[in-house]
Amino acid sequence: MNRQEVFDTVYRHLMKQGRQSYSKDVPTAGGCMYRSPNGNKCAIGCLIPDEMYNKDIEGLSVFHDEVSDILKKIYPDATEKDLNFLAVLQDTHDDLDNDKTNNYENFRPLLNEAMKENAYRWNLEFNYSSN
Repeated sequence: MNRQEVFDTVYRHLMKQGRQSYSKDVPTAGGCMYRSPNGNKCAIGCLIPDEMYNKDIEGLSVFHDEVSDILKKIYPDATEKDLNFLAVLQDTHDDLDNDKTNNYENFRPLLNEAMKENAYRWNLEFNYSSN
């Protein structure tokens, strides 16, 4: 997958899911998880096939050896710049200023704006509305 395909996959996944992959029981990354107990997946978690997922990666960034090793198996031609791109997607998911108590009503508009900025920053196409 190239960056545009990764971007589109992540965008569609997160917009369909409509909320962060989160657990209040996780002290790191603001409670965000690659895969939460209710089955939600974050921006990077949705890229990791089931057979490659390991719960020990929870709380680790894409730059941690355990996570980057998985990502390099999925994307063997990934460069350091590609890992930086994945980190931006991870941060976009994790850093959304979203009140988790309001049933995530703001998630989609906030995500749409953040991803539009990411597309511009990384010179990618953005062909999505906020719906």
